[in-house]
Amino acid sequence: MNHALLKSVIYDQHEFIRNFQIVPRDYEFEENGNYVLVGLRRAGKSTLLYKIVLDLVASGVDWEQIIYINFEDERLSEFTVADFNDLLSVQSEMSDKKGYFFLDEVQNIDGWEKFARRMADAKEHIYITGSNARMLSREIETTLGGRFFCQAYYALCLRRVPDRLRGSPR
Repeated sequence: MNHALLKSVIYDQHEFIRNFQIVPRDYEFEENGNYVLVGLRRAGKSTLLYKIVLDLVASGVDWEQIIYINFEDERLSEFTVADFNDLLSVQSEMSDKKGYFFLDEVQNIDGWEKFARRMADAKEHIYITGSNARMLSREIETTLGGRFFCQAYYALCLRRVPDRLRGSPR
């Protein structure tokens, strides 16, 4: 896939995340863990990824290390499993430091699981969201072979009720 296009998508996403209003929320992830966030559409999975990105940047990670791809972006309509290697190339062009990969709605790309397993085996930092029926099933944990922590994310759970009661929008 065209590297200039991928960089454009990544930089546009950086700008979007910088300007996105996020209600502070607690989350707990293992520092070097890889995560798959699954849940219904509009449950807040992407917003949680934005928060993780902003926290990484606040801790000293450069924006150029952040590779955030939303696979619902129409510019990526021709993206295939063969194009995942281009993400690695683009990341190395953007920064000589280790990257952090955020793959939002990755279920739109057939075969993404093999790339995810390879990334986890290579000790890359990777966060994934998905919302289709297959990703919501327990099958996803088997498919990823124990290389990821899977967390279900729902629009409203008891832990988030106090936020809603205080009038927080998300």
